[in-house]
Amino acid sequence: MEFYKQFWTRYFDFNGRTGRKDYWMTVLVNVAILFTLIFVSAATGSTAITFLYAVLWLAMLVPSISMVVRRLHDTGRSGAWFFICFVPIIGSLILLFFLVTRGQTGENIYGPDPLTQSF
Repeated sequence: MEFYKQFWTRYFDFNGRTGRKDYWMTVLVNVAILFTLIFVSAATGSTAITFLYAVLWLAMLVPSISMVVRRLHDTGRSGAWFFICFVPIIGSLILLFFLVTRGQTGENIYGPDPLTQSF
């Protein structure tokens, strides 16, 4: 769970690189947590859980964006490519393609290879 610890400790860190495995494992954990809260909220009708969901989603917003930027850095692209997601449909597909693409091996202008770097 080191990848998830890094997700929260690198909250405002838009520098460096994040590997593909760390990125997608963090996305999986976040989606599982949020879907669980949605399910429990719908099953119980609890507004407190719905509020908890909203607060957690907002808390995850900035580190998620910073992680996407670091993932783009891993592929050798500028973090500005994140803004392509605002182009309807095709922009999100292009960003998804960038996120699933294998990162550059070795050091690039954004930092050392996360596969060879230990935290």
